[in-house]
This record gives sequence, structure tokens and C-alpha cells, in this order.
Amino acid sequence: MRKEMKRVYFMDPMRSILMMLGVVLHSSNVFKTNKTWAIYSSNDTIIADHIVNIIHIFRMPSFFVVSGFFCVLTLSRYGPRHFIFSRMKRILIPLSVTALTLNVIQAVILTSTKFRSYTFASYFMDGGWVSHLWFLNNLIIYFFVAAIITYFFSTRVKRLSKTICGTISYFPMIYLFLSLPLLTIFIVGSNKIGFPLYSEFMVFDTYSLLIFFPYFILGRLLASSEQLLNRFSNYSPFINIFTIAMAMLILRYQPFTNETIILTIDLYLNTL
Repeated sequence: MRKEMKRVYFMDPMRSILMMLGVVLHSSNVFKTNKTWAIYSSNDTIIADHIVNIIHIFRMPSFFVVSGFFCVLTLSRYGPRHFIFSRMKRILIPLSVTALTLNVIQAVILTSTKFRSYTFASYFMDGGWVSHLWFLNNLIIYFFVAAIITYFFSTRVKRLSKTICGTISYFPMIYLFLSLPLLTIFIVGSNKIGFPLYSEFMVFDTYSLLIFFPYFILGRLLASSEQLLNRFSNYSPFINIFTIAMAMLILRYQPFTNETIILTIDLYLNTL
């Protein structure tokens, strides 16, 4: 009999808040000063720029952390087969309905206003229907991979997760936070040696799949260790505020002139 994990109730409102912040972010785009949104207001404000930038930095990474967490919770409760069935039902049906209704209307409006140019082929065959639902495509891949690995290598995955979480427990939490952005730099840097980071396979964007994958894995690790979750959740907000402030100062006043160094620092601090 499978051992059910204890539910962490603050994760549910966190997931809801992250989704609702999407409404705030996309609404604020209308009032940004650069007017790059399809619809924009003449009453622009720099406040909207800051709202979009702040929410954009943490919302989707946090969303994938929470998704990774619930992935372990559901897998441990129902097993791989039922997990795939329930996840696909909850993802594919909303994705398909939205693609055939709201996204079609959006594509027609954007084409008629000449903001975009959609054809039947570019919309249905090249993935134009995905639009703002790209994160659901990512989740489909992550969930399938997680279910397959769990089905064939459940014991090894648990042992590996236990080893990683046990190793992390020996170090202060700040070390984990400071080291995780290095993984993102490695993923982006792999494009320089020929890995097709920015290629697209039908409706799946390789860059998006890889760049958000570490956050999904972090969520899985947090669900695998109650001790790690408690340490992560109770981390001092004052240290967080100080780290964010220092990151912003470095981004603003970095003395480097080498473009590669500047881009690396920018990627590291934004990920941090």
C-alpha cells in the first residue's frame, strides 16, 4: 500500500494567487510605457512597467515549483497510470477547448488588425493556437516524463531524491539559492556548444522546456523531503529582501564591459 504524503495546505492558495497574478500582469501590459501590447492605453504609467517586471520575474518559476510539488503528491497517491489519466483530462480538455474557441477569436482579431498574420497552416500546424497556454504544453511533457520514470524507476528515483535532499541538508539554505542559478546558466550556455536550445518542435519550445525544468525539479525535491520544505518555506524574508536589493544594485551599476559577462551576470541575478 502506498504511503500518502501529508497535504501542505498553503500550496493551494499559492497556486491560485499565482494564476490570478497572471490577470494583473496581462492587464498591466495595457498601461506600459513602451506600448508593445496589442491593445494599449494612452494613459500609460511607469508603475505598470514595474508591476509587469516584478510579477514576471517570479510568477512562472513559482508556478512550476508548485506544479512539481503537486506532481509528486498525486503520483504517490494514485500511481503513474491514474496520474497520467487525471492530469491529461485536466490539461488537454481546457487546452483543446480554449484553442478552438478563445484563441481562434484572438487570432482572427489580431490578423484583422494587422498586429499578427495568421494563416490556417500557421495557426493549426505550426502551433499558433498555443498562444498564452504554452505552460500547459510544458506541464504535459514534465508529467509524462515524471510518470514514465516513476513507473520504471520508482525505487531509484526515491533513493536519488533522498540522497540529494540529504546532501542539501548539510548546507545553509543560502547555498542552495546561490547555486541554483548556475544550472540555468549551464542550460543557456549549452546552446553555445551546439545544443538546439532555441529550436521548436511543432508546439513545444525547447528553450521554455529546459529553462523552467529546474524549477519543476525543485518542486519535486521539496515534496520529497518535509525537512527541506520546512527550511525552504521558513527561510528569512530579510535575507531575501537584502539579496534582491543587492542583485538590483549589481544589475544597475555593474562595471563590466564584456558582453558575455554582462549577459551571464544578468541571467544569474534574474534567476536568483
